[in-house]
Amino acid sequence: MSKSFNNTLLKFCLFPLLAALLLYITALTPLYLFQRAMIFHPQTNTSQEVTDFAQSTDYQIYRYENADGNPQKALFHQGRADKPLLLFFNGNAGTLDNADYFTSDLKQQDYSILLNIYRGYGDNSGSPSQNAFLTDIDALMTSLQQKGYAPKDIIPIGYSIGSASAVYTAAHYPQIQKLILIGSFSSIEDIAQNSFPFFPLKSLNLVKDPFRSIDLIQNIPAQKLFLHGDKDTIVRLAFGRKLYDQASDPKEFRLIKNGTHTNLWSLRAAQIMIDFIQKP
Repeated sequence: MSKSFNNTLLKFCLFPLLAALLLYITALTPLYLFQRAMIFHPQTNTSQEVTDFAQSTDYQIYRYENADGNPQKALFHQGRADKPLLLFFNGNAGTLDNADYFTSDLKQQDYSILLNIYRGYGDNSGSPSQNAFLTDIDALMTSLQQKGYAPKDIIPIGYSIGSASAVYTAAHYPQIQKLILIGSFSSIEDIAQNSFPFFPLKSLNLVKDPFRSIDLIQNIPAQKLFLHGDKDTIVRLAFGRKLYDQASDPKEFRLIKNGTHTNLWSLRAAQIMIDFIQKP
Protein backbone atom coordinates (compact mmCIF):
# COMPACT_ATOMS: atom_id res chain seq x y z
CA MET A 1 0.00 0.00 0.00
CA SER A 2 1.51 3.32 -1.10
CA LYS A 3 2.44 6.13 1.27
CA SER A 4 0.19 8.57 -0.60
CA PHE A 5 -2.76 6.26 -0.20
CA ASN A 6 -2.10 5.97 3.54
CA ASN A 7 -1.96 9.75 3.85
CA THR A 8 -5.23 10.11 1.94
CA LEU A 9 -6.89 7.50 4.16
CA LEU A 10 -5.60 9.24 7.29
CA LYS A 11 -6.98 12.58 6.14
CA PHE A 12 -10.28 10.95 5.25
CA CYS A 13 -10.56 9.50 8.77
CA LEU A 14 -9.35 12.60 10.61
CA PHE A 15 -11.58 15.10 8.85
CA PRO A 16 -14.91 13.95 10.34
CA LEU A 17 -13.29 13.64 13.78
CA LEU A 18 -11.93 17.18 13.62
CA ALA A 19 -15.24 18.47 12.29
CA ALA A 20 -17.09 16.78 15.13
CA LEU A 21 -14.65 18.20 17.67
CA LEU A 22 -15.09 21.68 16.23
CA LEU A 23 -18.87 21.37 16.44
CA TYR A 24 -18.57 20.11 20.03
CA ILE A 25 -16.39 23.07 21.07
CA THR A 26 -18.66 25.48 19.19
CA ALA A 27 -21.64 24.20 21.16
CA LEU A 28 -19.80 24.21 24.50
CA THR A 29 -18.30 27.70 24.22
CA PRO A 30 -21.50 29.78 24.44
CA LEU A 31 -22.77 27.50 27.19
CA TYR A 32 -19.65 28.30 29.21
CA LEU A 33 -19.54 32.01 28.37
CA PHE A 34 -23.20 32.77 28.98
CA GLN A 35 -23.96 30.35 31.80
CA ARG A 36 -24.64 33.12 34.33
CA ALA A 37 -27.41 34.47 32.12
CA MET A 38 -28.98 31.00 32.36
CA ILE A 39 -28.63 30.79 36.16
CA PHE A 40 -29.44 34.31 37.31
CA HIS A 41 -32.46 36.31 36.21
CA PRO A 42 -32.29 39.54 38.22
CA GLN A 43 -35.59 41.32 38.73
CA THR A 44 -34.72 44.98 39.02
CA ASN A 45 -36.59 47.95 40.46
CA THR A 46 -36.02 51.66 40.83
CA SER A 47 -35.25 53.01 44.28
CA GLN A 48 -38.69 54.58 44.39
CA GLU A 49 -40.36 51.28 43.49
CA VAL A 50 -38.57 49.54 46.36
CA THR A 51 -39.60 52.32 48.76
CA ASP A 52 -43.21 52.23 47.58
CA PHE A 53 -43.33 48.45 47.88
CA ALA A 54 -41.97 48.56 51.43
CA GLN A 55 -44.51 51.15 52.50
CA SER A 56 -47.43 49.24 50.98
CA THR A 57 -46.49 45.89 52.55
CA ASP A 58 -45.48 46.90 56.09
CA TYR A 59 -41.74 46.53 55.50
CA GLN A 60 -38.90 48.89 56.27
CA ILE A 61 -35.82 49.40 54.12
CA TYR A 62 -32.92 47.61 55.79
CA ARG A 63 -29.54 49.06 54.82
CA TYR A 64 -26.09 47.55 55.26
CA GLU A 65 -22.73 47.41 53.49
CA ASN A 66 -22.13 44.37 51.32
CA ALA A 67 -18.87 42.43 51.16
CA ASP A 68 -17.35 45.00 48.78
CA GLY A 69 -18.27 47.89 51.06
CA ASN A 70 -21.09 49.12 48.84
CA PRO A 71 -24.56 50.00 50.16
CA GLN A 72 -27.11 47.23 49.87
CA LYS A 73 -30.78 46.96 50.75
CA ALA A 74 -33.03 44.29 52.15
CA LEU A 75 -36.59 44.53 53.49
CA PHE A 76 -37.41 44.13 57.18
CA HIS A 77 -40.73 43.49 58.92
CA GLN A 78 -40.78 43.91 62.68
CA GLY A 79 -42.62 41.16 64.53
CA ARG A 80 -42.73 40.15 68.16
CA ALA A 81 -39.44 40.39 70.01
CA ASP A 82 -39.87 36.96 71.60
CA LYS A 83 -40.11 35.20 68.23
CA PRO A 84 -37.21 34.30 65.89
CA LEU A 85 -36.20 36.38 62.90
CA LEU A 86 -36.94 34.59 59.62
CA LEU A 87 -34.27 35.31 57.02
CA PHE A 88 -35.72 34.59 53.56
CA PHE A 89 -33.60 33.94 50.46
CA ASN A 90 -35.63 34.03 47.23
CA GLY A 91 -35.25 32.19 43.92
CA ASN A 92 -33.09 33.18 40.95
CA ALA A 93 -35.93 35.11 39.28
CA GLY A 94 -37.59 36.19 42.52
CA THR A 95 -39.45 39.48 42.76
CA LEU A 96 -40.33 41.58 45.77
CA ASP A 97 -43.97 40.64 45.25
CA ASN A 98 -43.47 36.90 45.36
CA ALA A 99 -41.08 37.15 48.32
CA ASP A 100 -43.81 38.94 50.23
CA TYR A 101 -46.40 36.38 49.05
CA PHE A 102 -44.19 33.47 50.12
CA THR A 103 -43.81 34.91 53.62
CA SER A 104 -47.25 36.51 54.10
CA ASP A 105 -48.60 33.71 56.32
CA LEU A 106 -45.45 33.90 58.43
CA LYS A 107 -45.88 37.66 58.75
CA GLN A 108 -49.43 37.12 60.00
CA GLN A 109 -47.99 34.92 62.76
CA ASP A 110 -46.09 38.02 63.96
CA TYR A 111 -42.60 36.80 63.09
CA SER A 112 -39.94 39.33 62.24
CA ILE A 113 -38.93 38.77 58.62
CA LEU A 114 -35.96 39.95 56.62
CA LEU A 115 -36.31 39.57 52.85
CA ASN A 116 -32.82 39.37 51.44
CA ILE A 117 -32.36 41.16 48.11
CA TYR A 118 -29.38 39.84 46.16
CA ARG A 119 -26.68 41.95 44.60
CA GLY A 120 -27.95 43.07 41.18
CA TYR A 121 -31.60 42.54 42.19
CA GLY A 122 -34.11 45.19 43.26
CA ASP A 123 -32.18 48.43 43.13
CA ASN A 124 -28.97 46.92 44.51
CA SER A 125 -25.89 47.55 42.40
CA GLY A 126 -23.48 44.90 41.16
CA SER A 127 -23.86 41.55 39.43
CA PRO A 128 -25.04 38.25 40.89
CA SER A 129 -22.66 35.34 41.35
CA GLN A 130 -22.00 32.62 43.89
CA ASN A 131 -19.23 34.67 45.47
CA ALA A 132 -21.44 37.78 45.67
CA PHE A 133 -24.37 35.84 47.15
CA LEU A 134 -22.34 34.10 49.83
CA THR A 135 -19.94 36.84 50.89
CA ASP A 136 -22.85 39.27 51.19
CA ILE A 137 -24.44 36.86 53.66
CA ASP A 138 -21.52 37.36 56.03
CA ALA A 139 -21.91 41.13 55.71
CA LEU A 140 -25.64 40.86 56.38
CA MET A 141 -25.18 38.56 59.37
CA THR A 142 -22.59 40.92 60.82
CA SER A 143 -25.06 43.77 60.46
CA LEU A 144 -27.87 41.77 62.09
CA GLN A 145 -25.67 40.80 65.02
CA GLN A 146 -24.70 44.42 65.51
CA LYS A 147 -28.42 45.19 65.78
CA GLY A 148 -28.88 42.55 68.46
CA TYR A 149 -30.00 39.50 66.44
CA ALA A 150 -27.94 36.53 67.56
CA PRO A 151 -27.58 33.59 65.14
CA LYS A 152 -29.50 31.36 67.57
CA ASP A 153 -32.52 33.64 67.06
CA ILE A 154 -32.37 33.55 63.23
CA ILE A 155 -34.00 30.90 61.03
CA PRO A 156 -32.78 30.90 57.40
CA ILE A 157 -35.41 29.97 54.82
CA GLY A 158 -34.17 29.29 51.29
CA TYR A 159 -36.27 28.78 48.19
CA SER A 160 -34.78 27.32 44.99
CA ILE A 161 -31.36 28.91 44.43
CA GLY A 162 -31.90 30.68 47.74
CA SER A 163 -31.60 27.29 49.43
CA ALA A 164 -27.85 27.45 48.75
CA SER A 165 -27.65 30.76 50.60
CA ALA A 166 -29.65 29.34 53.50
CA VAL A 167 -27.41 26.27 53.69
CA TYR A 168 -24.31 28.48 53.66
CA THR A 169 -25.76 30.62 56.45
CA ALA A 170 -26.56 27.65 58.70
CA ALA A 171 -23.19 26.01 57.98
CA HIS A 172 -21.17 29.12 58.84
CA TYR A 173 -23.24 30.10 61.88
CA PRO A 174 -23.65 26.81 63.79
CA GLN A 175 -25.58 28.51 66.60
CA ILE A 176 -28.54 28.61 64.19
CA GLN A 177 -31.09 26.13 65.49
CA LYS A 178 -33.45 25.62 62.54
CA LEU A 179 -33.14 25.64 58.74
CA ILE A 180 -35.91 25.48 56.12
CA LEU A 181 -35.17 24.51 52.50
CA ILE A 182 -37.80 24.68 49.76
CA GLY A 183 -37.20 23.19 46.31
CA SER A 184 -33.55 22.71 47.20
CA PHE A 185 -30.79 20.92 45.32
CA SER A 186 -27.47 19.18 45.85
CA SER A 187 -25.59 21.59 43.59
CA ILE A 188 -26.05 23.70 40.48
CA GLU A 189 -23.30 21.49 39.01
CA ASP A 190 -25.55 18.45 39.31
CA ILE A 191 -28.48 20.26 37.68
CA ALA A 192 -26.28 21.57 34.85
CA GLN A 193 -24.72 18.17 34.22
CA ASN A 194 -28.14 16.56 34.09
CA SER A 195 -29.38 19.23 31.66
CA PHE A 196 -26.34 18.94 29.38
CA PRO A 197 -25.14 15.33 29.77
CA PHE A 198 -22.89 15.40 26.70
CA PHE A 199 -20.57 18.05 28.16
CA PRO A 200 -18.13 17.30 31.03
CA LEU A 201 -19.31 20.32 33.03
CA LYS A 202 -18.82 18.78 36.44
CA SER A 203 -15.65 16.76 35.90
CA LEU A 204 -13.84 19.74 34.34
CA ASN A 205 -15.22 22.28 36.87
CA LEU A 206 -16.78 24.35 34.08
CA VAL A 207 -19.65 25.65 36.20
CA LYS A 208 -18.61 29.07 37.50
CA ASP A 209 -21.22 29.16 40.26
CA PRO A 210 -21.55 25.54 41.43
CA PHE A 211 -23.40 26.26 44.71
CA ARG A 212 -22.33 22.94 46.26
CA SER A 213 -24.78 22.76 49.13
CA ILE A 214 -24.06 19.06 49.37
CA ASP A 215 -20.56 19.84 50.65
CA LEU A 216 -21.96 21.83 53.59
CA ILE A 217 -25.20 20.15 54.59
CA GLN A 218 -23.67 17.26 56.52
CA ASN A 219 -21.95 19.65 58.95
CA ILE A 220 -25.06 21.62 59.93
CA PRO A 221 -26.29 20.76 63.45
CA ALA A 222 -29.58 22.68 63.14
CA GLN A 223 -32.97 20.99 62.80
CA LYS A 224 -33.66 20.84 59.06
CA LEU A 225 -36.93 20.87 57.14
CA PHE A 226 -36.91 19.99 53.43
CA LEU A 227 -40.00 20.77 51.33
CA HIS A 228 -40.26 19.54 47.75
CA GLY A 229 -43.05 19.07 45.23
CA ASP A 230 -43.44 15.64 43.70
CA LYS A 231 -44.06 17.25 40.29
CA ASP A 232 -41.22 19.78 40.37
CA THR A 233 -39.70 19.90 36.86
CA ILE A 234 -37.38 22.87 37.52
CA VAL A 235 -35.45 21.42 40.45
CA ARG A 236 -36.19 17.74 40.16
CA LEU A 237 -37.01 15.75 43.26
CA ALA A 238 -33.87 13.65 42.86
CA PHE A 239 -31.66 16.67 43.55
CA GLY A 240 -33.61 17.56 46.69
CA ARG A 241 -33.46 13.95 47.89
CA LYS A 242 -29.72 13.82 47.25
CA LEU A 243 -29.19 16.85 49.49
CA TYR A 244 -31.50 15.44 52.17
CA ASP A 245 -29.75 12.06 52.15
CA GLN A 246 -26.40 13.76 52.73
CA ALA A 247 -27.72 15.93 55.58
CA SER A 248 -26.98 15.07 59.19
CA ASP A 249 -29.76 14.51 61.71
CA PRO A 250 -32.08 15.99 62.85
CA LYS A 251 -33.87 16.34 59.53
CA GLU A 252 -37.32 15.99 58.02
CA PHE A 253 -38.39 15.63 54.38
CA ARG A 254 -41.93 16.65 53.43
CA LEU A 255 -42.98 15.65 49.93
CA ILE A 256 -45.91 17.78 48.76
CA LYS A 257 -48.36 15.91 46.56
CA ASN A 258 -49.08 17.64 43.23
CA GLY A 259 -46.46 20.22 44.15
CA THR A 260 -44.50 21.94 41.41
CA HIS A 261 -41.65 24.38 41.87
CA THR A 262 -43.99 27.35 42.22
CA ASN A 263 -47.28 26.23 43.76
CA LEU A 264 -46.18 24.89 47.14
CA TRP A 265 -47.62 27.88 49.02
CA SER A 266 -51.10 26.99 47.80
CA LEU A 267 -50.57 23.45 49.12
CA ARG A 268 -50.00 24.20 52.82
CA ALA A 269 -46.25 24.81 52.62
CA ALA A 270 -46.58 27.82 54.91
CA GLN A 271 -48.45 25.86 57.57
CA ILE A 272 -45.85 23.09 57.45
CA MET A 273 -43.15 25.72 58.02
CA ILE A 274 -45.08 27.33 60.88
CA ASP A 275 -45.52 23.93 62.59
CA PHE A 276 -41.78 23.25 62.19
CA ILE A 277 -40.78 26.65 63.57
CA GLN A 278 -43.08 26.30 66.57
CA LYS A 279 -42.05 22.79 67.60
CA PRO A 280 -39.37 22.47 70.33
